[in-house]
Amino acid sequence: MSGIFNIGVSEAEMFRSVVEACSRATKGVAFNALLAPYEHDEYEAYDPEAVTAQLQATMPRCSFQVLQGYGVAGEFTVCVQPNGL
Repeated sequence: MSGIFNIGVSEAEMFRSVVEACSRATKGVAFNALLAPYEHDEYEAYDPEAVTAQLQATMPRCSFQVLQGYGVAGEFTVCVQPNGL
């Protein structure tokens, strides 16, 4: 999921969307988000550690990987995979 959480989506809605996508996925889900603090206030931006902590609390049977520094400034990607895959 790329860019869908950047404008007009609350943090709670982002988490609901990720949990829903993961419940339907067979191999996992990856999404990117803007890295807080972000230079434009109209965009939603997140702390990757806080996102991962919230997801781990919500989905304890999944593993998470945060990717940063891959050539796109100001964003990060979270990969979510059910344990055992």
